[in-house]
Amino acid sequence: MMLRKVFLPIVVLGILVIATACGNKEKNDTLLAQVNGEELYLSDIYFPANMSAEDSISFLHNMVNTWVIQQLMYSESSGKLTDEQKDEIEKKVENARKVLTIAAIEESVISDSTSVAVSDDEIARYYTSNPDEFLLQENIVKVMYVKLRSNQKEAAQMKTLLQSGKDNDRRQLTEMAKSSALNYFLEDNVWFYFNDILKEIPIKTSDQAEFLKINKFYELTQDSVVYYVRFNGYLLSESPSPLVLVRERIVSILTAQKKNQLLNDYRNKIYENALKEKKITLYLD
Repeated sequence: MMLRKVFLPIVVLGILVIATACGNKEKNDTLLAQVNGEELYLSDIYFPANMSAEDSISFLHNMVNTWVIQQLMYSESSGKLTDEQKDEIEKKVENARKVLTIAAIEESVISDSTSVAVSDDEIARYYTSNPDEFLLQENIVKVMYVKLRSNQKEAAQMKTLLQSGKDNDRRQLTEMAKSSALNYFLEDNVWFYFNDILKEIPIKTSDQAEFLKINKFYELTQDSVVYYVRFNGYLLSESPSPLVLVRERIVSILTAQKKNQLLNDYRNKIYENALKEKKITLYLD
């Protein structure tokens, strides 16, 4: 669940109001706990969105108790560590600070740059140059179908309209399906995984490839429901995936490559400048 900072409901504040102590971070902030001089304020607590008043009370109590125990454990542990242990912790803290600081500036470099945008031409080139990366793992189909009650008086006409390839017939079929079909899909250029279609239409087949090769139109009646299915195309597993299905994956790949190149260029520039300004002394053979 995405977390965000929110104010407690008024009823919760009414129950949990604690007198504000001196030294508050903000004039109207509420002090929740104090341990060995460390203070926890209401503004320090982050609550899940859409939390009820009752849940907010429980959540707040748990957060405060967790914080108190953490402070006590920290105080107890700090007094029992050896100097060597303390030094090791300080090294780890400093390394973590460096990593976080570097990550922050790198994120800033990336967000301020327009060079990580990916064009349609770049997507097409990558797709064409790397066909083996985008082989289908399942069979896919372009399919149009109508699901009707088997005694529907318009069933025969809708079957004829679906079998037709004329735009006018499809428009007429769409209008009829809106008013009388149990379910339908009549776009003719959308790819679906065949296994997903089988969840909607109870086709039974032990050989999907053979089924798709021999069936351009399929009719099935089951439990007083009739299905009319028209297949406008198919691709079998291990075939190259259509670009539309892998476009977002390619965008992610190219964006990551551009970000890495941008950061490498930035690092190299800093390194070269440091060498010129004699900020670096190397002691390597």
